[in-house]
Amino acid sequence: MDFLNFLRDSGKRFCSLKVMMNADATDLIWSGDTVSGMKVTTPEGPLEIHADLVIGCDGRHSVVRERANLEVMEIGAPMDVLWFRAGSVKAKAKVCSHASRPAR
Repeated sequence: MDFLNFLRDSGKRFCSLKVMMNADATDLIWSGDTVSGMKVTTPEGPLEIHADLVIGCDGRHSVVRERANLEVMEIGAPMDVLWFRAGSVKAKAKVCSHASRPAR
């Protein structure tokens, strides 16, 4: 949870970033063959989040991966980690969302 807190706190400098803790991903929103958002359940009720970019960070037994029909690649590593850079330093994100839940 310390890493999630770090990400949440670091993200405060981006005015368009909204971090939603305790939100469970339940399904993807599709526009034809393109993922255009995510359905989540929060303590306040269900929500639909529409976004240009959807990143599944919902763990080893990912609902997002399952709903996107993506296969798991077993490589024998004891943990799942992916680091990447999206866009360029000059580019500014219009909308960013993050939903997280405790690991199961």
